[in-house]
Amino acid sequence: MLMMNESTNENDVLLVTKEQYATALDKLGYTEKDYFFLLEPAQLMRVNLPLKLDDGTCRLFTAYRVQHTLAKGSTMGGVICHPNYDENDVQSLAMMMSVKTGIANLPFAGAKGLIVCDPRELSYREMERLSRSYIRALYGRTINHNDILTSEGQANTQMMAWMYDELSYFNENANCVIMGKPYELGGTYSREKAMAISLITTINETLKRNQLNLQDTSIVIDGFGKVGSFLAQYVHQKGAKVVGLSDQYGGLYEEDGLDIDYLLDRRDSFGTVTKLFKKSISVEELREKTCDVLLLASEKPDMKAINFENLDASIVIEATNHFMTLSQTNKLTQKGVVIVPNLLATVGNEIISNLEWIQAKQGYRWSADEVEQKLKAIMVQSFEDVSYLANSRKVDLQLASYMYSLRLLMEAQRFRGSY
Repeated sequence: MLMMNESTNENDVLLVTKEQYATALDKLGYTEKDYFFLLEPAQLMRVNLPLKLDDGTCRLFTAYRVQHTLAKGSTMGGVICHPNYDENDVQSLAMMMSVKTGIANLPFAGAKGLIVCDPRELSYREMERLSRSYIRALYGRTINHNDILTSEGQANTQMMAWMYDELSYFNENANCVIMGKPYELGGTYSREKAMAISLITTINETLKRNQLNLQDTSIVIDGFGKVGSFLAQYVHQKGAKVVGLSDQYGGLYEEDGLDIDYLLDRRDSFGTVTKLFKKSISVEELREKTCDVLLLASEKPDMKAINFENLDASIVIEATNHFMTLSQTNKLTQKGVVIVPNLLATVGNEIISNLEWIQAKQGYRWSADEVEQKLKAIMVQSFEDVSYLANSRKVDLQLASYMYSLRLLMEAQRFRGSY
């Protein structure tokens, strides 16, 4: 079994993900000789994208596309634009995407794309040229009928529209390859609500299964960006007490509850609010405050900086990528803490992309209500399936998520005769 030295490699996200795979597959009874093919990508493309900037100079950007496994025949995954992600990150995220698509019982394995850039430093037209260049560089290598690109983060509907337009010159079925398109170009209703519906459904299902009411819960939100601020607004409006939140400069804590409406009104475009207050605390202190629910919503946190053993929450829900290792989760589970992994909590984006793909294939569009009902139904079923496995095998939800999905991949590979 692949082993990880936690004291030196906690921030090696790829090694962490491989260890999680190995642990789940060992628990299922497979040997490393059976599953070795799942620990390396089926295809990893690295390309350089030269871009002529508006001022006439040229700049070179690195980009990737990873298909984790072709066990299901096709892959699906988003395109990330981020200056601090690297090859290990994109491989890890492709592997986690295989788990997420499995949780939702989608007919795809995982993939992930990355353009190493900061979109805030590029103009509108520069981003358009970069998006089109990405498609031209990878078309015929990974971007084809068996690799579906989806929107994610900074890769918004406009960026996907540029990619769709560029691909349409080479592929008449581009509508079935690029997901996250604007409604006017064949996109689906409720794309912008998918993550919100996913997280809200997860919160409600988690509280219901632990016999708690949202109105009676105290909540700490680690991260006040796009995801965290939305969650703060939602739970506050539903009557929950948000006692703490953090941004990149520190944390705020108030035992009687924070004035969320005031904070939402005063935050800047990056979600920063703590600089407005003299009595802010460190993020580390905030995470150790007593609460019913801790929502981890920071973007790519430093896992070493989180002292999980000192968390004092009854429920921890991961709302973004790269948080706890299986060993960290196991320690908290032994203390009675319920951990809901991001793999389960944020699967809504993958579900909405699959619904858009189905509509593109059928040449038919469901109403917004129909899309949202289907999304919620799949989310609830996914939560029930993973919870049932966790209870029956006496494991936590994170390990159960891996076990549920990876068994499907192994069985798909077995039916293909590959092992």
